[in-house]
Amino acid sequence: VALAEAARAGGASAVMVYPPSPLRGLPDLSRRVLDLHRAVVEVGLPVLAFYLYEAAGGVSYEPETVEALLQLDGVVGIKLATLDSVMTFQDLAVVVRRHPTAILLTGEDRFLGYSLALGSHGALIGMVGSAAGVSERLAMIATGRAMVVAEFPSGVRRSGTVSSPHVTRAACSAGT
Repeated sequence: VALAEAARAGGASAVMVYPPSPLRGLPDLSRRVLDLHRAVVEVGLPVLAFYLYEAAGGVSYEPETVEALLQLDGVVGIKLATLDSVMTFQDLAVVVRRHPTAILLTGEDRFLGYSLALGSHGALIGMVGSAAGVSERLAMIATGRAMVVAEFPSGVRRSGTVSSPHVTRAACSAGT
């Protein structure tokens, strides 16, 4: 909460929040994750939740927790960084798509195109930051948007319907 307050004082227009790894294994994980986000929302900035895979210091939680997060006033969306768990990303993307105004950002370098095909509005990833320039980044995103499910290998499980990514002002602002 103190970091969100400092961000607001410094002129931030939003904050991204992920539960710290010490929450792993504690009882009532879902409640604790929701309480953390509720407390940060009280600071008065829009909150982008961040599902970060455990090996990077994040906390894995259930789709029901993501659903509850997206129902909180002040939580505007979520960034999903599941490393190489396509199945987890697919399952959580279905939850996010139930909230038409929620922003879905991918943190996936390894399956960027597929995460865009699943409905990500944008990406916050290291690979894009290392691209040579804006035109290369835009071409990469356009390629991902042009992909269709038929282009993916057979046997790739997907849940729900693939939707087209939509660029929103908030997603563009978050990515710059």
